Amino acid sequence: MKIGTEENPLVATLDKVARPLLEAALRDNSFEFKDEHTYGIELFLNNVAGNEHLSKMAIRIAIFFHNYFLSDDAERSTDYEDGEVFMTTDPNSRTLINGHEDYIDNEFYVRYAGSTIGFPIPLPNLVSLLAESNILISSSNLMKTLKELHEFNYLTLSPPPNYPKSKNRTPWRHIRLYKGMIEKPLYYHIKSKADLEGSTSSN
Repeated sequence: MKIGTEENPLVATLDKVARPLLEAALRDNSFEFKDEHTYGIELFLNNVAGNEHLSKMAIRIAIFFHNYFLSDDAERSTDYEDGEVFMTTDPNSRTLINGHEDYIDNEFYVRYAGSTIGFPIPLPNLVSLLAESNILISSSNLMKTLKELHEFNYLTLSPPPNYPKSKNRTPWRHIRLYKGMIEKPLYYHIKSKADLEGSTSSN
């Protein structure tokens, strides 16, 4: 049975998963913490700009996601916590989901936080959407950049990076922004994780 049907929804990755790049930066004391006291949606951009370890492409795609989910004219700004299911293959790929017989009601279902959410098929193609914003990137490099943003905790990928471990890569990904990067300055966000690591190592 196809993943994403109502009977077999994709189970979204939890936010509390390993974030290797962030954890490595914490171990190396690579972040300069700044005690800020402002809150709001623009903090996501501040947290992106304040991370000197991000690649230029990761910064550009993070800004794209900010505009897609959070800007005043974003179509999905009211439900950014639900995320979005994107096709991540080349737009000309034959792996597109367009009303496959298993998706009877033309919905791709994701199970998250106790609820099942349906996303209309055809799913938006992320490579094409980025190209419309003058961000030209191949499917393979897109996945590397999404992995980078996932491992720095800016977003959560479902399935997570490096899954499934087979030659046939999943042609879609559920992507949602990490709420902590939207609600807190980097200082508080990183500090809470550092404190957590410290308490774990002391036990």
